[in-house]
Amino acid sequence: MQSLRSAALPSLALSLICSSACAQSNVTLYGILDIGMSHASDVGGGSQNLVDSGVMQGSRLGFKGAEDLGGGLSALFVLEQPPVPI
Repeated sequence: MQSLRSAALPSLALSLICSSACAQSNVTLYGILDIGMSHASDVGGGSQNLVDSGVMQGSRLGFKGAEDLGGGLSALFVLEQPPVPI
């Protein structure tokens, strides 16, 4: 039990220091879910209704935001998954 207390004390002190020194950030989650219905005729002598993805743009998921670094500086980022079929 003594080793648990000795390990918890430095991490508690570090978290208290970080809480007063952490910068403010802004993160936005965005995305597109691109699904559509298709009708294919003359498929093996008949027709077929399909649910397709990527009809217009393709589905994607992304994060974008800004992190205030202090001193008038900020870091901007955009992280986006390329369009993938569903």
